[in-house]
Amino acid sequence: TGVEEENISNAFIIFPNPTHNSFTVKNISSIESFQLEIFNLLGEIIYKEILFGKNEYTVDANFAKGVYFVRVNDVLRKLVIE
Repeated sequence: TGVEEENISNAFIIFPNPTHNSFTVKNISSIESFQLEIFNLLGEIIYKEILFGKNEYTVDANFAKGVYFVRVNDVLRKLVIE
């Protein structure tokens, strides 16, 4: 038998979403470290952080209203700032 790989597509959640300023990224996997990146609609990285040993990380998003993408490792989620 082989070792099962964890389904990384369910590795994190973002809340609240939509948000007005800050939001939390919650690691719901057994992955101990991850790279957090936030992109605007032009694909530009506007925030980047490498996190180690944290299950929750709060981002103070002083971004303009709009749609952004949050990438943790290789998984993307949409984030709306109102």
